[in-house]
Amino acid sequence: MPDAPGFYNLAVKVESSDKRLVGLTSSSVLVKQSDEVKVEDLKVGALERDDVVSGANLVSVAQFSKHGKVIPADHTKRLYISFSVKRKVSGTLVQPHQNLAKAHKDFEGVSGSYTAYLIIGDATIRAPMNWPFADFMLTLPPAPVEVVPKSQRINYDVLPEIKHLFRQPEKRPPTIVSDAFTLICLAPLLLLLVLWFRIGLNFGNMPLSLWTLIFHGSLTALFALYFVFWLQLNMFETLKYLAVVGGLTYLAGNRVLRAIADKRKSKSE
Repeated sequence: MPDAPGFYNLAVKVESSDKRLVGLTSSSVLVKQSDEVKVEDLKVGALERDDVVSGANLVSVAQFSKHGKVIPADHTKRLYISFSVKRKVSGTLVQPHQNLAKAHKDFEGVSGSYTAYLIIGDATIRAPMNWPFADFMLTLPPAPVEVVPKSQRINYDVLPEIKHLFRQPEKRPPTIVSDAFTLICLAPLLLLLVLWFRIGLNFGNMPLSLWTLIFHGSLTALFALYFVFWLQLNMFETLKYLAVVGGLTYLAGNRVLRAIADKRKSKSE
């Protein structure tokens, strides 16, 4: 086997002196050789933007240990991390597929203590690393507030119950006022009855026929319809009944007036 870790094709060849054996005589198998690695010269520090990287402003951390002090930093500084990954046996440098320092994806303006991890992984590394090597005390400015238009907001919270408040009914007038206006409305009818009794009712010119009874009956039904509308009917129901009763009143009244006119005409002749 080769010394360097990686993927290799292992060739296998089988031969036999017996010619009666028929089949594959060679094949290849993909094998992987892995190795252990180590991290050396891990240095970390929070530097000002114009600072020069030097040993004075960096601290060294041994493998799988953690820096004993919390490193302060704010949004004006930059985080510097350097390290070397080597083979544990041969000491040669390795370039892993995954080697990164993980702090946090998004701090969202939340200041506080954060732990940084060094994550190293590769297909040929026998034991990947997930190593917390330092703590940082970050002082961050508040996160900017993003104003989302009301039309684009998505809110899955329970909305408050809508309680409809009906308008308070207007204060009704005293009973004596209502009775007084009722009598005023009935006064013309009372006056008509009084005048009829003084003058005298003349039924002589009224023709005695079926149309006369229908006319007076439908006229009475019109007044009754107005009274029922005042009590319980609505406008649409009243118009429906009024179309029937009013049409019958018009037709019967026309016939009665025609009969009276014919009677007067015959007397004059």
